[in-house]
Amino acid sequence: MCAGRSGRADEEEDRAGNESQAAHTEGYRHAFCRSSALGWTLVCAPGMPTSTTKFDDCLSQSWLAARLSVDPVELDVMRRAGELVAVRKPGSTEWLYPAWQYSGRTRRRIIPRLVNAAREAGLDEARLYDVLTAPLGLGGRRRLADLVVEGRDEEVVEAVRSANPR
Repeated sequence: MCAGRSGRADEEEDRAGNESQAAHTEGYRHAFCRSSALGWTLVCAPGMPTSTTKFDDCLSQSWLAARLSVDPVELDVMRRAGELVAVRKPGSTEWLYPAWQYSGRTRRRIIPRLVNAAREAGLDEARLYDVLTAPLGLGGRRRLADLVVEGRDEEVVEAVRSANPR
């Protein structure tokens, strides 16, 4: 949580403005906190139980573009170039971007490596997302996405390389 902000009132304020996005996963405490220099900053705090609802850790392309002050086409170009992970719900044309690939307004360094490893292993975007968000171990509550947030890059890249395409 941002310095100077805490408590239920702040969480309610976050949800009031962006109800569908501010608390989009149980696996992380996601909030957008005000920063005088940057406007809104995404804060991701690991350690809470992960959610079991697919895609609830994702942000829509238009919403993410607005928060990062970039054109949605730029996000699409980055996705096609392997610089971002994105996934679509079955039957949808809208790209969703997992929030865990960002630290604040900055993409995590590992993301292009993960996408490249997935492509080399023959994984499409949906399969990569499934691999990164599947529970680790039997009855595990942690995911490879949690390891991405923790900076355990080598472990995550190796797991993606060893994943089987569907």
